[in-house]
Amino acid sequence: MFGANFSADRTTETWKISVNGRGSLTRDEYELSADSTYVDNRDDWNVNGRAFYSLAERWSVGVEAGGNSSTRNNTKLGGQLGTGLEYSFFPYRDWTRKRMTLQALLYNRYYDYDYVTIYGKETESVWEASLRWSLGFRQPWGNTNFNATAETFLHDPSTFYRISAGGRLSVRIFRGLDWNIDGNISKVRDQIYLSSEELTYEEILLQRRQLPTDYEFSVSTGFSFQFGSIFNNVVNNRFGGGYGRF
Repeated sequence: MFGANFSADRTTETWKISVNGRGSLTRDEYELSADSTYVDNRDDWNVNGRAFYSLAERWSVGVEAGGNSSTRNNTKLGGQLGTGLEYSFFPYRDWTRKRMTLQALLYNRYYDYDYVTIYGKETESVWEASLRWSLGFRQPWGNTNFNATAETFLHDPSTFYRISAGGRLSVRIFRGLDWNIDGNISKVRDQIYLSSEELTYEEILLQRRQLPTDYEFSVSTGFSFQFGSIFNNVVNNRFGGGYGRF
């Protein structure tokens, strides 16, 4: 396996600009029997550039562009170009104590698939719209964060959509050390990329290809330790509480 990632950020009181990417190449060989070997080759990568601008005291606008490839999601080459608007119900200067934001996002997404999809598509370009709400509080004992997202493909919004809700609870053990509990649940109706090819037993067992699903659910827990930095002399929290792609 070979993997790499990079990131670059620039933050001012007016602008937040970031470029990041990651990629991996994986080759695994499994001996199924004395005369049978299964080889699993995968490549996954994505690169994104984002820029956010402070419009007013409680308003911000953002743009994003990027590309990706994913064996698991049947995507030989994908690309996206999007823009979004964020409103903060509390002043951004109160972000360290409390925040509640609402984002409205619009993307154009392009897909070039490895295999023809179950909807008969080899390539396609679709528009996606989403609303994202997030709420967070910081208390002496720790932090709480909640989020909810509704996404839909505009060419058939009643058929292709996703609704998600989740959050994080962080309990402070002592200064810098937190115990975290994360949870998320999603109703999934947006898997337009599913391959029409019949999956082999090996592909299912190794999770090489994404399977159709109606719901996704996850719960995790762990510890985190945060260090301060003398170099963070500018704080710009706009588009800082979003979940998902932006």
